[in-house]
Amino acid sequence: LSVASHKAVRRWLIDTCSFQFVSYLGNAFSGVQCPAIILGVTPDQKPTAVGCRVTTKNKSFVIAHERSFDDGILSLHVSDEEYACLHAICTRKNIVYLKGNAKFALGIVTGSNREMISNEKRDGYEVILKGNDIQRYGIKESENFIRFTPEDFQQTAPAAMYRAKEKLLYRFISEVPVFAYDDHQTLSLNSCNILIPEIPGLEMKYVLAILNSSAAAFFTLKKFNSVKLLRSHIEQIPIPLAEPEIQAAIVKKVDEIMDASENISERYEDLDRDIMEIFALSDGQIQTIQETLKGKKRFLKV
Repeated sequence: LSVASHKAVRRWLIDTCSFQFVSYLGNAFSGVQCPAIILGVTPDQKPTAVGCRVTTKNKSFVIAHERSFDDGILSLHVSDEEYACLHAICTRKNIVYLKGNAKFALGIVTGSNREMISNEKRDGYEVILKGNDIQRYGIKESENFIRFTPEDFQQTAPAAMYRAKEKLLYRFISEVPVFAYDDHQTLSLNSCNILIPEIPGLEMKYVLAILNSSAAAFFTLKKFNSVKLLRSHIEQIPIPLAEPEIQAAIVKKVDEIMDASENISERYEDLDRDIMEIFALSDGQIQTIQETLKGKKRFLKV
């Protein structure tokens, strides 16, 4: 429904068929880590998704309002209320994107973690982070160490990416964005990837706040419905432009969260409300986002 390599067949369906029903089955086949669906369509000279009955693990609904699939992604699991909320996020005035405005890099692929990674600090070794070390606004104390010898690794990004003065690290396996700030030139494995935003006029920690927000989590969850956070997903997250004083207020709260050892949840919710306001979301849209994310793990620093 969203993988780039299948875009052509989705485009054909969108242009020539009406959608009758779709059932999301999840991981239906033993040993296959890929969710399955049953999709019902009929050829139609006036293709539409209106009337399509959608069944997921937790809910069932009928699409009542017309919607566009201009991007070629079939987000049929999104209710009409959720679709309206997505539309509001995507059409907010003065938004920019990380596509073309950022550097991305994969973490190190060692070829053999067992041989190259030690659980104790040795001479010449340094900390290397895994995806599960990354929390929103924080990094766990890692017990993994490695000697940085790029010539021995199976795959590695340019050393300058790992040694950047400041960068963002994020979990690759996650259905919602989980980003942390790093200014210690820390190494990371390929479950923990690198983003260096370069949007003119926007502070890195402001971008961090947007990416860690409930608005961004809702967007990626409903837009892509994936357990992996891909570069292409991150590049499509809307980033609202903001005046320097607004950014400064957001960055101050980000720093407070990063430095805090208690009341993290309260501080996060306060910052999250600010981000909702920047996106100009209505009370009803905020409620839709909160209900959608209810029960989802937030991966806040502890």
